[in-house]
Amino acid sequence: MEKRIYAKQDELTLKKIHAVLMIIAKEIKRICEKNNIHYFMLAGTQLGAVRHKGFIPWDDDMDLGMLRDDYDKFLEVCKTDLDHEHFLVQNFDTEPGFGKFYTRIILKNTSLTYDYIKNVNTTKGFFVDVFPYENTPKSKILQKKQCMIMSFALRIVKEKTGYAHKCRTLGGKIQILFKDFFTLDFVKNLYIKEMKRYNNKPTELINSANAGYGYFNEILKKKWVMNVEQMQFEDITLPGIKDYDEYLTSLYGDYMKIPDEDDRVTHEFNEIDFGPYDNILDENIIKN
Repeated sequence: MEKRIYAKQDELTLKKIHAVLMIIAKEIKRICEKNNIHYFMLAGTQLGAVRHKGFIPWDDDMDLGMLRDDYDKFLEVCKTDLDHEHFLVQNFDTEPGFGKFYTRIILKNTSLTYDYIKNVNTTKGFFVDVFPYENTPKSKILQKKQCMIMSFALRIVKEKTGYAHKCRTLGGKIQILFKDFFTLDFVKNLYIKEMKRYNNKPTELINSANAGYGYFNEILKKKWVMNVEQMQFEDITLPGIKDYDEYLTSLYGDYMKIPDEDDRVTHEFNEIDFGPYDNILDENIIKN
């Protein structure tokens, strides 16, 4: 099996990454359509669909979202409907060392390692992230309170599970000093309780504080994700936010402008192993 060190300029590696991610995306699409689960593209995946009809050429991951009820249903049906020969579900229920509060669908027999997770005791394969979205209060004061509690809990969880994120703020560094005063289960439950606090209350806003843009940048209008339409993404269609202009502008500003090469965001992989999918560009290994 080939092991390759990732390089931004390696177009062949990126194309292979995209092809492998599409295998996972098609499995998620199959399960959601079979079980009438509402889901939607997020962030760079949504931008890619709008601007490139697929992956942003230099992008190397894929993000999907679901409201909490659909997310819980998705996890439940994956127990029986997921193709377990080729895929596995990764979250803190299936792998306690996974220091995140969302789910990854991983393609088995592959390996993908970042520097910041090399010491984390979890399965490390190619994945598509699936983020749960929760109701969020309109009050800025309540938002700040929720953000403080969840940020604290998430920071301690990451420290306890071995994630090598650098803490740049004084407050964060002080919080880390208290990590040994709390059990992993305690901070996990603290995060989950706060994350779901407003789910039984009417709200026009939702949030997935786990996602990559931070608590406040991940606050979305619920109407955005409820009003979706099928959009071309590579060789399939995926549900995207119909009012994508407002959503993408809130994240990226002039989202149709191609950024300069130095401003293009990618992940720095420590090691890539495509396993049996090394010839993915030459053959369709899993039929969908």
